[in-house]
Amino acid sequence: CLRSISSASPLYPGKVFTRSDESYVRGVLFPQPILKSIKTDQADDAFVEEIDDGFLCIPDHRLQTVNEPIGSNGALISGILGDGQGGPSTVSKITAEVLYGSELHHFHF
Repeated sequence: CLRSISSASPLYPGKVFTRSDESYVRGVLFPQPILKSIKTDQADDAFVEEIDDGFLCIPDHRLQTVNEPIGSNGALISGILGDGQGGPSTVSKITAEVLYGSELHHFHF
């Protein structure tokens, strides 16, 4: 079985290709959008979990890099604005950073 391993870097996640696998064609010949990260305007002490403001986000907004490929049906970003021990959440903006080829796009919610 012949395998070719593509080069991986902090900007581009790596993939393993096999001779019988054709699922890579779309991602290799055409750029595939990748959810790079999620940013919020959450207070610093709540971000580092020193206080609980009740905010949760999936994928986790505290990760520096998410690197989730976005399929043809899009991506789902979900969150909860709750009341924690530190009071109600003050998050009012979520920004999704999406890499498409070499272009980084920001989507604000």
